[in-house]
Amino acid sequence: MAITTMLLLSELNKFTHSIENSWKKILKPYKKSVDYCWVQEEIANAGAWDYLRPQLRDLIGREPRYIGRKRSASTAVGSNRLHKIEQQQILDKAFATTDED
Repeated sequence: MAITTMLLLSELNKFTHSIENSWKKILKPYKKSVDYCWVQEEIANAGAWDYLRPQLRDLIGREPRYIGRKRSASTAVGSNRLHKIEQQQILDKAFATTDED
């Protein structure tokens, strides 16, 4: 059984050195074999991914895996049906083990 632990970053502008230190304390007990992922529902080029990616890489010591919508010139897929499919795919990937990806 896979165990998923999530950290919520609700205000990007508050990702300061003190929060980074708090995250280091939280992540310390996890083994290096843990799969670190950044999950967001926005498209990759509209959310916090590009901004936080280097900081997260420094924090965990390797490249985190991105889970979310692909880069796009449009912020929405334009179809409620397709949006729900994309949303479910994000959730499925976020809670899947790495063997299932």
